[in-house]
Amino acid sequence: MLNKLLLPTGLLLILFSCAKENKTEITEGADIIKNPEYGELQNAENSPVRFELVNSTELIFEDDLIIGSINAFTVDDDGNMYFVDSRQGKMVSLDTNGEFRFVTGQKGRGPGDLENVYSMAYHDGMIYLTNLSGARIDAFDTEGNFTSSTTLSKNIVFGSIKGITEESEFILRSVVWGELADDMFISKLTKDSAVVSNTFRVQYSNGIEIGQGMSSSSDVIFNNGELIAGHLSDYELNLYTLNGEQTKSITRDFNKLMPPGFYESGGSSTIMNMGGLNPLGVLSNGYLLAKALWPTNITDSNEYVKKDRSGNAPDLVFANSLDIFDSNGTLLYSFEKEGRTSAIGNIIHIDNNDFIYTTSEDGSSLNKYKAVF
Repeated sequence: MLNKLLLPTGLLLILFSCAKENKTEITEGADIIKNPEYGELQNAENSPVRFELVNSTELIFEDDLIIGSINAFTVDDDGNMYFVDSRQGKMVSLDTNGEFRFVTGQKGRGPGDLENVYSMAYHDGMIYLTNLSGARIDAFDTEGNFTSSTTLSKNIVFGSIKGITEESEFILRSVVWGELADDMFISKLTKDSAVVSNTFRVQYSNGIEIGQGMSSSSDVIFNNGELIAGHLSDYELNLYTLNGEQTKSITRDFNKLMPPGFYESGGSSTIMNMGGLNPLGVLSNGYLLAKALWPTNITDSNEYVKKDRSGNAPDLVFANSLDIFDSNGTLLYSFEKEGRTSAIGNIIHIDNNDFIYTTSEDGSSLNKYKAVF
């Protein structure tokens, strides 16, 4: 799946499946904001936002602790950073200046152990993470002490936390097999379980059919009481209330995105993402940041996956665009660049104080930027 099992940018999934039709369309009554290929400030002397580097931390620490990859990340109210390297079963914390605070955890399934962590979130003095491939939510205090676990319903598949409301409702994302979609579960944690108050489905394609045993999705972020969902094949950002009502669709006249590729042979099926569109976060002035990613050296994603299965496919070459929208959904400016990552790196988190956290292209450093406008 993408960034978790959610398959964000080109991960491969081979599963048994059969064909299914899956169609979606913008909800009647939702506002549609149509944007041209480039924004109204694209030719201005300066971009509406600039990114100033605050600090950069090499992910090599004492006692031979070397972080191979950051699988989940969050920040507390004091600017302390927390992240998990699932391959080592470690949670690491840095202070707001990028200085080491602590490391905790080990690989395993017991209390305080970490295995296949998909997401993290800070709320009301606690760090919450989805552990054991999204089967449970574990809570830690800000000193890294394990406090509790909540087992999630089996209806929540490969669960990840997409946000926590002021009323302590958890917005949990669940994989949907047989569709390019996710189910959203609005839940409250109790001592024994997560009590679901509402669930609804978010689609990431317009009519793309996939097999029953396959799944892939774009990303979803939570902001100001609404969910903002990306797209796998078209330049389309869709906004939903927590009741599942679609309120707005932001589109752009942009034809470079390529849908996922599919190939079926011998009773198995392969799906491969070709990038797509992901919302990244919203700044304090209401500016929405989104990233588009697309391959530049192929024209047919299905044909590419077929060649990839036979070992005859070239390495994909990508380009990306970091796009800035105002609070109304009007496109202002785009930073286009060759490669998978933007000029400031791979954006993994945007906090409430306009700090943007990125990893370097090779994953060796964690960088903190300030968005200035």
